[in-house]
Amino acid sequence: MGLGDLYVVLGEARPAAKGGSAWLVRAYVNPWARLIFAGPILMALGGALSLSDGRLRLAAGPVGAPARARPGPAE
Repeated sequence: MGLGDLYVVLGEARPAAKGGSAWLVRAYVNPWARLIFAGPILMALGGALSLSDGRLRLAAGPVGAPARARPGPAE
């Protein structure tokens, strides 16, 4: 467990048994917190992969494909 997975929260002051005050402190362990960064990294890798494929460009047609004929007027 790394220190990045431990969260310490300081809460409100509460009256103590001997007339003073005590603070409420809670500690949370969240081992899945590092996966917050996995989503954007996975999306960036998918975007880079999709940009690397030259077949899917809009301006370029398939390699070796004949040019499309313009449609004529309807009769």
